[in-house]
Amino acid sequence: MKRSRRSARSGRRSRGWSARSPLRTGSQICPGAGWPVRLVAFHIARGFERQAEFVEEAQAGPGPHRFDWGDAHALNASVAAADPSPTRAEVMALGPRSVRRIAAAIGATADADLERIAFVDEGRERSSRWVVGSLAVDQARGHRERIAAAISS
Repeated sequence: MKRSRRSARSGRRSRGWSARSPLRTGSQICPGAGWPVRLVAFHIARGFERQAEFVEEAQAGPGPHRFDWGDAHALNASVAAADPSPTRAEVMALGPRSVRRIAAAIGATADADLERIAFVDEGRERSSRWVVGSLAVDQARGHRERIAAAISS
């Protein structure tokens, strides 16, 4: 019986994740964060959702997100306390959904509007382009490095 290309891709993806994914157990603790791998992966996906919100709000009119480390730490602590051990399925569902959301936010934005201020930190104004091209990328990269350190130890 011949499988469709889609199901073949899906099967390869599933086998790949189950065979080598840090999300399989997800209990290793990430250095620096002090959180399990799955919670850090969930945090990356939640970050993409927040960054999509920054872009959406800059385009819709409420204006830029005013970043505050105290607020960010409080939000992170409340998310971690509410669900300190997200399941693999939760992480695997939120990850692609949050990436699609940030892609949709940028895709729905005219090129000229990408320069609208979406994020303000300590008086530094940052555009939607910066949120997606720097903030989102750097945040994910930094946390990915923590995950890599946790699973390699």
